[in-house]
Amino acid sequence: MTTAKLLQTAPPFRPDLEAASQSDRLWRWMEEIAERVQYQCGEWIHRGHDAPDAIYLICRGRVGVSAGEEGAILRAGELFGELFFDESELRGSYLARALEESEVWVLRRERMRELLGEKGLGALRGLIAYKRDLVFLFK
Repeated sequence: MTTAKLLQTAPPFRPDLEAASQSDRLWRWMEEIAERVQYQCGEWIHRGHDAPDAIYLICRGRVGVSAGEEGAILRAGELFGELFFDESELRGSYLARALEESEVWVLRRERMRELLGEKGLGALRGLIAYKRDLVFLFK
């Protein structure tokens, strides 16, 4: 199933990043659990054949993200990525490249496994993030 179809069928969780309290909460959460990574202009963040194992929150810079013929330029405060707990789930679904020097919070699958534990993972299949939407996919 493609990412687009998953997004169409999954119930969305939409944090309102325009509201200061929600935005602050998301940034604090990512700061606590994610790794801050710097990318140079033109550097690949995610290639189509990479595993769907991280969610990214842009801190600074611009990132070009494309899936098939669809594409967007994302900026600070916007999300992208796929994080599936079954490593055989999806591959080849999107590309992401730094369009200028950029800093990104990266939340990796291993860290989510640590935080949720096996009980938490029992109900959660994965996450998909794009722009300001974060979709949780349950079993």
